Amino acid sequence: MINLKNEKIDTICVLMMGLLGDVLMRTPLIKELKNLYPNAKIIVIVDPIGKEVLQNNPDIYEIIVLNRSKKNIFKYLYRKIEIQIKMIIKSFDLVIDLYGGSSTYNMTKLSLSKYQIGFKSGKIWTNKNFIKNELEINFKNKYHLTNKLFEIFRYFDLKIDNLDTTPFLYTTTESEINIKEYIKSFEYSNYYLISLGSGGIEKILDMSLTFELIKYIYEKYNMIPAVILNPGQEYLQKQLINDFLIPNNIKYIQLKYLSIEDLAILMKLSDFIIVPDTGLYHMAVAIKIPIYSIFTYTNPKLVEPTNGIYKLVFKEDKTLEENKKLELKFGTKDIELSKLTNDFDEFYIDFRK
Repeated sequence: MINLKNEKIDTICVLMMGLLGDVLMRTPLIKELKNLYPNAKIIVIVDPIGKEVLQNNPDIYEIIVLNRSKKNIFKYLYRKIEIQIKMIIKSFDLVIDLYGGSSTYNMTKLSLSKYQIGFKSGKIWTNKNFIKNELEINFKNKYHLTNKLFEIFRYFDLKIDNLDTTPFLYTTTESEINIKEYIKSFEYSNYYLISLGSGGIEKILDMSLTFELIKYIYEKYNMIPAVILNPGQEYLQKQLINDFLIPNNIKYIQLKYLSIEDLAILMKLSDFIIVPDTGLYHMAVAIKIPIYSIFTYTNPKLVEPTNGIYKLVFKEDKTLEENKKLELKFGTKDIELSKLTNDFDEFYIDFRK
């Protein structure tokens, strides 16, 4: 049997396609791989958003982008074949599929790499008879989505229940200088960040309720919302400002479009962020700023940070029949304003300590 921890691994390819939050949640595994094989070159294959997230990561040697848009099927197939050929030519010592789709499973198998580990139908598969650590695992948060990903380290003879699930996101000094200049243009200094957008409409709180929370924070704490512009959902920023903030004389800052890196720096330099269940939530976890996050569908136990100052607001949906059968319940948008404000008061006191 093969003990991967003792094998000579010089090149590693990691397939980690997915959205912003998906990529960020997998970054702790990249860090652990680099710790295991400090001299190995780690190459990642990602969607375009993944390149933005990982471009400054010092543990990554090369980023290969696979645009999976099928608007032009010929371009998509050409790019996929091109990358597959590149994987074969590079002759990786180890390929790890952290995405777990049928497409990435095939890419891993066809890579002809010496060692392969991946996920298929939610279960780990390997191409060799590796030694597996069978120690009992007691994760700090047994529900966290990354737990099953960390399970791959059983094949590297690592004790994995004490690994930190906090994502990594790196920025440059040049971008920090630019954002500090941008902040100088703000009319107000007593601001916080608020993001309205999310990948699914079921994850977005009703706009009128969001406004009532903003109004409460404005009147009680004299804090000004800096409204993030979410690409593809620009209408949310416009609607909040034009339909709610301006008519009610609430001061605000209308943020311009910012890259992932620039937004990460702005987060670092801000007091706190209000954000739904979205990729920006995972960015805030990575940056380690205070987070007030409202979960209207996903149970926050699945993505709760290991450490930090945060308040994850959640209310179970008692009208869902399927919730009766689940250990972790789905949430509802029907959250009372009093809960939102009371939870915010607790959060505000926490991060002001």
